[in-house]
Amino acid sequence: MLLDYKKPTVNSYTATEIMDKMGPCQNQYNATFNTTTGNVTVNADGNVYYSGNVVTNEFVWVEHTTENPSSGILGFDLRSMAGKTIVSAKLRVYLVESTGWMDFTGVVVDHINFGSSIDATDYNGGTLASNIGTISSNSAVGWKELDVTSYVQADLTEGRASSQYRFMLNGVLGACVARFEDAENTGGTGNKPQLIITYH
Repeated sequence: MLLDYKKPTVNSYTATEIMDKMGPCQNQYNATFNTTTGNVTVNADGNVYYSGNVVTNEFVWVEHTTENPSSGILGFDLRSMAGKTIVSAKLRVYLVESTGWMDFTGVVVDHINFGSSIDATDYNGGTLASNIGTISSNSAVGWKELDVTSYVQADLTEGRASSQYRFMLNGVLGACVARFEDAENTGGTGNKPQLIITYH
């Protein structure tokens, strides 16, 4: 004997209706997501030369010369993020000017820990992760960005008060320079470094 088959009714619900039906259980899933405005405080920036000179009152400056190359250094205060869950984090810097861009393949970023202040060892020291990505691969003036979600989360997990990065030229064949706007607005663009974090 064959039973009559009846196609089941499929209902659709909006997210709000689902949350309402969950009743008291809903609060454990109802996270509020927030995004910073980009103005996570820059607590250190500048550049360190191979010779040991440290300059903190000009651009985040990346330079290659035979005599005295430099690395750009940038750090952001994370204390306001303590205890938060990071959904995403983007490092954004504004390229003000560059020269010699035909001689290399871009500006790469290291995740570093230089502590509370920049010193001569930060030219290539304090590395937590090398070459986490290329933040700029062309000479166009404007904003450049890199996803640093896992590195910001690692800094928070390790209890660091700052998320810190080093900018270096990649594949250098000759003299070249890249200058990014700094927290002091040396270039006059108003486009200061940003760390944009989405969290809950």
